[in-house]
Amino acid sequence: MSSEPPCEEAPVSELAGGLRFNTKFAALVIVLFPALMGLAGWQMWRSQEKAVMLAVVEARSQQAPIRVSLLQDSTRSGLDRLPVELRGHYLQGRDFLLDNRVLRGTVGYELITPFQDRDGTVAFVNRGWRAALRTREQLPVPEIIEQEVQLIGDVYAPEDLRRLRSAASGGWPCILQAVDIAEMARIAGVEAFPYLVRLRSEQPGVRDAHWETVNIAPERHVAYAAQWFFMGLALLLVFLLGGTNVREWYTNNHGVASVMVDPIEPDGKALRASRIKLALMFLLPLLAIGLSTLVYYTGTGIPRATTNKGVLLIPPRPIDELKLSDRARQPWHHAQSAQGWGLLTVGAGDCADSCRERLYLTRQIRLALGKDTHRISRYYLMTDETPERGFADYLAAEHPDLQLLHVDRPALQAWLGLASDPDPLAGQPIFIVDPAGFAMMYYLPTHAGAETISDLRFLLEHSREKVR
Repeated sequence: MSSEPPCEEAPVSELAGGLRFNTKFAALVIVLFPALMGLAGWQMWRSQEKAVMLAVVEARSQQAPIRVSLLQDSTRSGLDRLPVELRGHYLQGRDFLLDNRVLRGTVGYELITPFQDRDGTVAFVNRGWRAALRTREQLPVPEIIEQEVQLIGDVYAPEDLRRLRSAASGGWPCILQAVDIAEMARIAGVEAFPYLVRLRSEQPGVRDAHWETVNIAPERHVAYAAQWFFMGLALLLVFLLGGTNVREWYTNNHGVASVMVDPIEPDGKALRASRIKLALMFLLPLLAIGLSTLVYYTGTGIPRATTNKGVLLIPPRPIDELKLSDRARQPWHHAQSAQGWGLLTVGAGDCADSCRERLYLTRQIRLALGKDTHRISRYYLMTDETPERGFADYLAAEHPDLQLLHVDRPALQAWLGLASDPDPLAGQPIFIVDPAGFAMMYYLPTHAGAETISDLRFLLEHSREKVR
């Protein structure tokens, strides 16, 4: 008479008090639960990063375009999505086609052409999408624009340039699989501005210029985060209900009589409990997906308020418009600054006590940033011709790192001429200057120093400027 081998039971561990759990299931939860929570946190971080990017793009879209030739020494983060102006002509016959671009479900190319400005600066400009023809041997023919034109575009300088490279095809137009400005300049035989310029629509030689700011909106990242979070919660609940005897343990430890159940023939109550567990295993992941979909389409639970403590300067103002000069009365430009970000104050040649308190505050704010201190410059814009002797001695003793610059009062008044702008002298604002040289936020004496520190830490954390 043969006997069937006994069914192998899952390994079970028991804690004090009679609480038992499936060891393999517990090991799986220990590995997966932190991973799911980590993915949820990463998606929330990505949502915040995209929100910052959208805010920067929105602020920069309101700025007046700048000549490309003035941006040669600027940092990548300070240039990205910055409006620029070009006046000159296309360099015909040296066109590039960026392959595998899709618009409204149709495969095509993006047309990139070198453009020479009046001052000789050459920049590669993206002229928009062109539909692919019937075969790969047939290529779109770029329209010829011979006359001088004026173009407006935005610098496209993405931070992550890690991508597969592929050699460009021979002949013109030249087919590319990825944008590499240095290689394109070599092929075209020109010395070019290091970043691509995306031209705006309805300009000579531009068609179908539809540029996405971000490929995934912050709201979708929040929805993904909710999905990962609820999946982790579902995993934990399934483990508690299906991988432990937590209900039996709870019953026994609270003095409620338990009913012995036949392990071979389960009664109706045990059968219903098993069905509930099985239903939860299927329904909880569906619930996670449903809730994340609700978050995405309705915006429920997505924070709407801004996190900055200072007052945004709208639109941001380039400090180079002030025509500043240094102590030797030589022209000074922001590109000469050693650090990316800056704290700027304005005052007279004597700098009274309240003015010196603001200078002291900027020094302490900079020191409070610790390891990021070297990423901050400090500027004092003086409206008088020369500083008084006592003030000059004070600066040398207390603020040796401060850059003293001269500004004309009429230029300053025109620079802050909007009704919503602060009074640069009576209001005693402290301005934050971004790596591109734009004053973009300010703090009045009613703001605490800790608020400025909080905003600066946030900006530095999300900034990738290169310190010269």
